[in-house]
Amino acid sequence: MHHANHDLQRARHILQQHAARPLSTQALLPGLRWWFDPEAPALVAYREAWGHWIVAGPPIAPPEHLAATTERLLRAARRARRRVAFFGLESHEVHTLRDHDPSLPWDALPIGAQPTWDPTRYDLADADRKSLRAQVRRASRHLTARPLAPQDLAPGQPDRLACERLLDAWRQQRRMALMGFLVALHPFDHLQDRRAWIAEDDQGQPFAFLITAPIAPRAGWMLEHLIRHPNAPNGAAELLVHTALTEAAQAQAPSLTLGLAPLANLPPEGSQHPALDALLRASWTHLNPLYGFQSLHRFKLRFRPHHTPTHLLVAPRRVSLWTLAATLRAFAGASAFTFALDSAARLLRNTLRRRGTP
Repeated sequence: MHHANHDLQRARHILQQHAARPLSTQALLPGLRWWFDPEAPALVAYREAWGHWIVAGPPIAPPEHLAATTERLLRAARRARRRVAFFGLESHEVHTLRDHDPSLPWDALPIGAQPTWDPTRYDLADADRKSLRAQVRRASRHLTARPLAPQDLAPGQPDRLACERLLDAWRQQRRMALMGFLVALHPFDHLQDRRAWIAEDDQGQPFAFLITAPIAPRAGWMLEHLIRHPNAPNGAAELLVHTALTEAAQAQAPSLTLGLAPLANLPPEGSQHPALDALLRASWTHLNPLYGFQSLHRFKLRFRPHHTPTHLLVAPRRVSLWTLAATLRAFAGASAFTFALDSAARLLRNTLRRRGTP
């Protein structure tokens, strides 16, 4: 979706002042709608899907305005005959929004975990990082992580072209169609406040790149895009994340996150949503060959993060199967049918490739 320039500047200003959550960094992604609070410096980024406004995290607002902003957002949604679903909220944020109006029938569903590190306490030499240490050392024998300035990634620059080639190779190996909403792939947007590195060998051949986004002033970094060539040496991705953690520590950043690990660390049976929880646990198991939930989670575990549960919070009424379907629709992009068809074709093509079928 195209936004007017004055709206973009207004959104950037709010983000720079109040974007204290990892998902807040995604608010400028193409395809998201913006709702500006008419009475406070606050922003909500959302995707409309099947009668819902699927919101990227909690409202981006000063803490003293959060409750009132949420109330005005819910009123606006009711006028538009839409339900609001806040995606990716941490437990304390769920309690904050619930507490502002206990009369509303708020309902929360666990959907995964947010892995976070304190970079100042990260040490590759720790005894419990033996496997990670081996991967980083293995990659360091072949690769170097070189920092990239924003101008290096300007259109037409050699490093930009190299990263675009890596991106194309990565896309070709994807087992499912590219998703939208909060995982839309736009690594070269808004580079002026990003940090980036590229992993290359001694001949200058690139194999992976990493781009991080700031989470408000002094609030940490989010590892936004990590793209690895299918033929990259072992440990290339680990080398880049290790480099980012090391530099975040040097910058005294209080936190760093790799983003949501979907469906990871779901609660055991016996929750308030037994049918939906069973569906999500089955997705963790049976959709793993398509999406790679478990391999993504295992990669993040190598860095020994602290995990914070994340939720889908809905008001009013309970979280339903329709709410989950609307959320998936938001991620699927323009057409759910096209997304499913493309994913099936990619899965078949990659299966045939692994078996040696032309």
